[in-house]
Formats: sequence, C-alpha cells, structure tokens
Amino acid sequence: MRKVAFALHLVFSSLIIFSCQSGSSNKEVVRDRSHKQMDATETIGFYKDMSLDDALELARQQNKHVFIDFYADWCAPCKMMERDVFTHQSIYPFFNERFINVKMDVDDRSVGSEAAAKYNISAMPTLMLIHPEKDVIMKERGYRDANGLLKAAQAALARANQ
Repeated sequence: MRKVAFALHLVFSSLIIFSCQSGSSNKEVVRDRSHKQMDATETIGFYKDMSLDDALELARQQNKHVFIDFYADWCAPCKMMERDVFTHQSIYPFFNERFINVKMDVDDRSVGSEAAAKYNISAMPTLMLIHPEKDVIMKERGYRDANGLLKAAQAALARANQ
C-alpha cells in the first residue's frame, strides 16, 4: 500500500513540475484589438492575442512599458497567478496604470508562440517587462506571489529609469 501511495505521489509531483517547465482562468479579462478596455476594475486588464509590435506601439503612444504574461492553458501556476496574483489589490492598479498588459499563450500558433520563440521562453509562467524600444527590463520565470511580482516590477522600472 505504501508503494502505491508513493508511486501516485511521485506521478502527481512530476506532473506539477512538468507543467511549470514546458495563466488563463475562468475569470479572464481582456482588451480587444481596438484597444478598448472591457473591464479592469478588479484584475489586470490584459490584451489577449495582441502582437508584440502592436503592444510596443501602443506603449510608445501612451508612454508606458509592456508587461507580458507568457502562459499556457495547461499550466497550473499560471492559473494560480491569474486567480490570486493578478486580482490582488496591490497589483492590478499598479500594472493597469503603468503598463500595456498582454497575455500570450505559448501554445497559440500565432502571436504567442512567435514572441515566446523570440524571447526563448521555456517555462511557464514567464513574466516580462519590455521598454517600448524593445529592451527587456525584467524576465521572471515561475510563480510569483503578489508582493514578489510587485517588488520585481518596481525594481525593473527603477533600473529602466536610471
């Protein structure tokens, strides 16, 4: 019985670890390609399926940086971030005010997979901040709690503004 329990534990642990290496949720808020925000009152207002070039152009127009959440539908930590971090009251006002926020599905055969290949994204979630002139100022792999993500973004902005 112990061998069976151990084997099951090993299998489930491996699945969780694999899903983190290779966020979307039921409560996904997106912006359409016309750049109209649908609803970002309680979460980060993400554009979904927006090309990197379009995001950078919009960031230039609005004098902002680009925040990209590289995710996959099968990624459990991505879903946890969508549910617990992007909806945190210290996160969404900060990100909505300062960034053009984009979600890129790495399994999508269009914009998401192209951008993932360009930036060598190999683990989900990967969270990036990009200066509008295409310089990466932050690249964080793996789950970050709200405080960790906020501190990383603030530090990246401080470095970019020096």
